[in-house]
Amino acid sequence: MPHGTRADLFVVGAATDAGTGLFLVPAEQATRHGYRTYDGGHAAALTLALTPATPLGTPGTDHTSMIDRVTAHALVAQCRETIGAMDSALRITTDHLRSRRQFGVALSTFQDLRFRDRWRPGEHLQRALRKHWRLLCGASACSWLLPFVTGPSS
Repeated sequence: MPHGTRADLFVVGAATDAGTGLFLVPAEQATRHGYRTYDGGHAAALTLALTPATPLGTPGTDHTSMIDRVTAHALVAQCRETIGAMDSALRITTDHLRSRRQFGVALSTFQDLRFRDRWRPGEHLQRALRKHWRLLCGASACSWLLPFVTGPSS
């Protein structure tokens, strides 16, 4: 759970007779094991066995389709963050190669270190992300988020 060591409440899904239910669990009722994430952030593994919880919404409602939609949107947002990191890494590397000098010349002049303008994996991923976001949203209310999630159109 991202930032799970800092949360006061958790929204969790659990199997019920009707399908998947959503429940609110106070953090002090859960067992948390904090850890560092690959990017230096914080997360927690939760243990919820026999943990008291309050149902969200109408008890007995199957929330599976809503959970699927929210999960898909969260994955698209995470992809956008990854694309941003890739674009930043490429920009930082390119700037370094242009400004760093060795043997009296910029590193970018060495043939083995030149970047082609066409080598932009972030742009390819961004186009794929834009396509998948449109499939998720269609003409729904979340379509207005497209420019914020995928960046400017090419």
